[in-house]
Amino acid sequence: MVRRYAVSLDVVGINYCPKLSVFDVIREDDRIIQQPVWGGSQGLKNVIQAYYRRYRRPIWITETSTNQKVGNRVQWLTNSVEAVGELRSEGIPVIGYTWWPLYDLVNTGKGRLRQRSIWSRWNCGGL
Repeated sequence: MVRRYAVSLDVVGINYCPKLSVFDVIREDDRIIQQPVWGGSQGLKNVIQAYYRRYRRPIWITETSTNQKVGNRVQWLTNSVEAVGELRSEGIPVIGYTWWPLYDLVNTGKGRLRQRSIWSRWNCGGL
């Protein structure tokens, strides 16, 4: 019955933030907890490789960034774009990349301006 309504994906979108997308699962006493770890560009590559193996469809990185100082954000941009090039050289069709947000973001839950962008009003001369 389910196959009757199956659709074929044109593109697979992946949201990946190196500090928010990767966890170690740890047993602590009699409970299991998730501990966030820095996934970095290798984590991004692992996720994209796994999704490509499963779906065999082009990949679009629909959102990536990191909530750190501007220099670290620039480094993540550099590393993640390099990872895209490496994935493409492996034959994985990564067809899009979206840095989110491009400009600083208002956190709607707290009404504060969050500095997660590459261009920041506090760093007008940086990029």
